[in-house]
Amino acid sequence: TVSGVVTTSLLGDITLAANDSNNSADDNLVIAAQITAQFGQVTLTSDNNDVLFNAGGNVTTFEGEIEVAATDSGGLITMAAGTTLNSGDGIIDLDADSNITLSQLVTTSDSDDAVNLNSANGAIIDGGGALTDVSAANGRLVITAETGVGSGAALETTLSSISVTNNASGNIEIVESDGIDIVTLDQ
Repeated sequence: TVSGVVTTSLLGDITLAANDSNNSADDNLVIAAQITAQFGQVTLTSDNNDVLFNAGGNVTTFEGEIEVAATDSGGLITMAAGTTLNSGDGIIDLDADSNITLSQLVTTSDSDDAVNLNSANGAIIDGGGALTDVSAANGRLVITAETGVGSGAALETTLSSISVTNNASGNIEIVESDGIDIVTLDQ
């Protein structure tokens, strides 16, 4: 559990990992305090379980990538309502084996992969709350899921463009705040 503020200055990267050295399969990476890397990358990984963003578990960079991974069997990424991942003009990449639950992702990147959400065996879920789930007004949101995207509770977005692939079941439900270019929509 990260319960104290973690900060780097200038070009420093931050890498935090929950390594399951005893094979207990219960080693979550829990972010419960602010993480800030001014111009560096933030990488958060759980080798054998989940990455959880609790209240106050916000991550900020000015132009570095934010990368979060929980790719072992059943691995989840869960953001509590009100938490924010803000990469400045960097990209955001979330990869999980199971569900990814969103609160707020923010980037000013104009990249064709400004925000990547990849769930190998689960869904992309709106975590509730009043915040826009994905704000990338200049860039593209790329989603790959198996069991739905905003299914039952639409994802709120502000995007330039979107590419979505939902491979197995569930709906694709997205509410965009303004105009959007749909590059791919596979259901």
